[in-house]
Amino acid sequence: MNHPNRNRIISYLLMISGIAIAGISAIIRGVEPLHTMFYIGAALAVIGIIYGLVSVRCPYCKRLLHLRGIMPEKVCPYCGKTIAQEGEADL
Repeated sequence: MNHPNRNRIISYLLMISGIAIAGISAIIRGVEPLHTMFYIGAALAVIGIIYGLVSVRCPYCKRLLHLRGIMPEKVCPYCGKTIAQEGEADL
């Protein structure tokens, strides 16, 4: 079963690591001209955003869940079904 709360954490990690790589590259190498690592970090952050938009969905109705906050959602705000938590069995 798709775990949207786990996918949300993966999305956040991709975005944070991309921003960190781009920021460190800009601090170390400067911004004139931009270093290749800056572009890699920016691309990683964009990939994290796209991954979140594609994968953080209700496993039942397939609608996009809220991307704000780090607290896991327990109930889909659209269909009202309980979203299985990480330790629960997939039924």
